[in-house]
Amino acid sequence: TTLVGKHAPRVLFMHGAGVANQKLVRPLADELAKQHIPSLTFDFSGHGASSANTQSTLKKRVSEASHLYETISDSCDTVIAFSMSGYVALHLVKKYPIKHLILFAPALYDVGAYDVPFGPRFSEVIRAHESWRRSDVSQLLSNYAGTLDVIIGEHDQVIPQEVVSMIYRLKKT
Repeated sequence: TTLVGKHAPRVLFMHGAGVANQKLVRPLADELAKQHIPSLTFDFSGHGASSANTQSTLKKRVSEASHLYETISDSCDTVIAFSMSGYVALHLVKKYPIKHLILFAPALYDVGAYDVPFGPRFSEVIRAHESWRRSDVSQLLSNYAGTLDVIIGEHDQVIPQEVVSMIYRLKKT
């Protein structure tokens, strides 16, 4: 089903990994609501109030986000994603006509990590030296015509500044 009407979400928020959940993005969603911009937050499997505590992968997150986006695609034109979900959001813009993409400290992942279950092996793949350089981001951004904003801390200890530069460079090509 598709959500319609004046209260249908125009913005989809996606939280990051680790202990993150939708509660962390609610303050931003609440600020948008004050401006009469409806949004939707949710918990990925294994996070917050989700019912599934099963093993997850990047592939599973993309699938969950895709299914959810399809239910609001008639009204939603903006995706705001944090950390790991930045990569998930790049998969969404490859598939859907999202007009605005806002990424907070977006992570990029080696294509070899896509269907590796989160845990020690996943950590090993993504912790390899500059593994983010082996991301499929160029393929994901190849036809994206919407706007892109990336927000990152000046002294981010997790996401290298080169990741942001790579995203912007590939968006322009």
